[in-house]
Amino acid sequence: CLCVVGKEENPYAKEYINYYKKLGFQKIFLYDNNDINGEKFEDVINEEIKSGFVSIINYRGYKGIQYEAYYDCYKNNNKKFDWLSFFDFDEYLVLVPKNKTINMNIY
Repeated sequence: CLCVVGKEENPYAKEYINYYKKLGFQKIFLYDNNDINGEKFEDVINEEIKSGFVSIINYRGYKGIQYEAYYDCYKNNNKKFDWLSFFDFDEYLVLVPKNKTINMNIY
């Protein structure tokens, strides 16, 4: 799974989610750190939320929450998945060769 904190990332959210879905991730936990009355991720990735691929965790309006959000993601999900990853919205995992997914047996 992937844990990410998002603030004012709506223009990139769909592309970001689809990129990691194509890489083979099973779940994304998106910690919504937008302003209370700011943009809503549901406006651009509602389909991914409804399908269960993305879960939104409300951290709207808080300051400096990255460590707390990542710890929350770890604490609540470390036994549900073999791997947890933590990326920012501007960080992309690149596999070489590019036609691989994270689900390939590397052993």
